[in-house]
This record gives sequence, C-alpha cells and structure tokens, in this order.
Amino acid sequence: MRKSISKLFVVGVITLFIILTFTPAINAVEDIKEVNLTEIEVTNYNPDGSITTEIISIEKSDMESLKNKLVAAKSLENRLEVLKEYKIISKDQTEDELYQGMLNKAEKLGLTRNLLSLPKFKLPILLSLFNKVTSITVGGFSTRIGVSPVIRLINLLTKLNLPRLDIIDTTTALVGILNVNNPLAKHTMVTAFGFMAHVGFVGTSIKFPVAFHVFSGYSAVTFGMGLGIHIKNRSLGLELNN
Repeated sequence: MRKSISKLFVVGVITLFIILTFTPAINAVEDIKEVNLTEIEVTNYNPDGSITTEIISIEKSDMESLKNKLVAAKSLENRLEVLKEYKIISKDQTEDELYQGMLNKAEKLGLTRNLLSLPKFKLPILLSLFNKVTSITVGGFSTRIGVSPVIRLINLLTKLNLPRLDIIDTTTALVGILNVNNPLAKHTMVTAFGFMAHVGFVGTSIKFPVAFHVFSGYSAVTFGMGLGIHIKNRSLGLELNN
C-alpha cells in the first residue's frame, strides 16, 4: 500500500514538473500571438437602415495586407471582393443591395431625383447626390451625427438592443481621397486638411489604427471640401435605375 502511494506521489511530482516546465512556453506562445494581434473597428451600414459595429482582432500582417488591398482597389466592386475575402462582409452581399438601400434612405430623407440639377460648387468643394462612393482618409478623426448616443444609452440601461440609426457620418483628415460616381459624372477629389460627410450611407466603414479610415458603398448625399484638386468626368456617370 505504501509502495503504491509512493509511486503515485512520484508520478504526481513528475506530472507537476512537466506542467510547470511547459506552462511558461505555452504562455509565451500566447503572448506572442497577442503581440501580433491588433484591433480594427468595422461598421456595416445595412440596407434596412440599421448600423452594426464590431471590434475585430486581426494579425498585424493580415491588417496591413487588408489595408493595402483596399487602397489598391480601383472600384467599389474590387473593394467588396476584398472585404469578402477577409470575411468583413457576407459573401452573399451584393452591390445592388447597397444601391437599393441608399435609394430607400434617400426617399426617407425626402431627397428626389430633381435635386440632381442643383447648382454645383466650384473647386475644391464637392456636393453630390445618389452616389457610388469610396473614400480613404489618413489622420484626423470621424464622428456620427444622429441619435446613436441616445440609443446606446437606452441599450445600456435596458435589454431592448435597439439598432443604431445615424444621419450624417463626417470625417476630418490631414489627407483624403474621395471617389464619387453619380448619375451626372464621376468625381475624384484629393485633399489636404479636408472634410467629408456622407448622408444616408449604405455599405462598410473600417477604422484602422493610426487614424486610417475607409468607406465603401453608396450614399444619398456626399460632401467634400479641402485644399487640393477635384477632377470631374461627365462621360462616366452612374446609371441610375428606376
């Protein structure tokens, strides 16, 4: 009996020694993983008008790859493919859904197609309606003007979990690139110390570390201004479906 207890004691000591030996190594691996991870904030502006925000942990190498591919994308279609590749958005999401969602938001805002004939501002100010839009801003900050703070407070105090509904998304940045395609023309604006605003936006916004912000989708109204250049091409206007 004593021999059995002694054997169990020896086995227990050896097992404990093994656990203590490998625990630091396991912790070190976990620490390395944590060091290699960073967080990005992904906001989806859904066609039904709701807005969902999620903080995603991603490896730094994947984050840089995602950022580079979004910058290199030459169209909204390319951007959506990149977002699907990195599982930021559903593979079932289509550009047409974003477009129809934007038209629905525009209708709720009281915007009609005859507003497309509004007087146009001169450079370097852009005011555009019913847009396919992609934008990149570096430096500065972004904010939403609407009822989200109230809804967040209600959700905090209750279990209603109401969807977030916003009106205007604004971005102020040291450097900004804004591509807009509306029924009248295609616009490209590059600004320093610029300001952008999206009203009735449907699509995806991603905030990367170091104030790097990307919008991809459609907006009922897009406004941009700043020190820079504004190029307009009337022959490449967006076809606006009925």
